Amino acid sequence: MDKEGWTDNTMNSIDWTAHGTYLKTIPFNKKVNVVKMCHDWQFNKHRAAMFEESDDNLCPLICKEEEKKLHHLRCTKQPGATSITRDLADIKR
Repeated sequence: MDKEGWTDNTMNSIDWTAHGTYLKTIPFNKKVNVVKMCHDWQFNKHRAAMFEESDDNLCPLICKEEEKKLHHLRCTKQPGATSITRDLADIKR
């Protein structure tokens, strides 16, 4: 909790049973991506710049925004951006 700055309230607000149940139902490769997303371990240009593997941290799809955590879900240049936006709206309901 200290590393991520989470409070007891944050930890208690997570439905751990649902989280575990979901992880048990998905294929291994998808599970890896979900866990990486939960822990902010997904590779992006921001992380590449941190390790000097890239000269910049801008989105490779030329949207002119910094590519950092979850950018791929908001990028308007992303192929399928319309369906991603629609799916995220459904999840928020």
